[in-house]
Amino acid sequence: MKPHDSEVSATPLTGASVQAHAADVAATAWPPLDRLRQTELVRPGQANHYGTLFGAEGLAMLGKAAYAVAARFTGQAVVMAAASDIVFQRPVPVGSLIHIDAQVVRIGRTSLTVRVSVRLDAAPGTQAPEALQGRFEMVTVDAQGRPTPLRSRSSSSVLGAPPGMAAWTE
Repeated sequence: MKPHDSEVSATPLTGASVQAHAADVAATAWPPLDRLRQTELVRPGQANHYGTLFGAEGLAMLGKAAYAVAARFTGQAVVMAAASDIVFQRPVPVGSLIHIDAQVVRIGRTSLTVRVSVRLDAAPGTQAPEALQGRFEMVTVDAQGRPTPLRSRSSSSVLGAPPGMAAWTE
């Protein structure tokens, strides 16, 4: 993939497209730059009066994970512009181990979309139930806080569209 100045599609990226971009950003990165997984313990200080994860604490976990993967993926300063599709699917009791998964699902000219989900820990070989999720629009900014084009870490060129993506206007 060669970086260029075209805008890119709002269509969700495929694994191959994200991997092609990640290869351009850092060929030897592990884990992949487009995703991040963290494991956390839900502590009593994060609980509501029902003894489960307080909603604002859960939302903060989602936002931090979105920031972390966006900053790592772009190598630039990023800020959160929007949070959407926040869904609390089940209570998360104090003492639960949770897995927070964040993944870049769209790249724009100055922004990217990150999907974050939280799953409860599960026994090996079983499907971990999803507890909460959300989508976050992260914007790359300059030193004055103004939106700036995403740039490749390996060059000063603006990141181009992954192969097969149509034009998109922010």
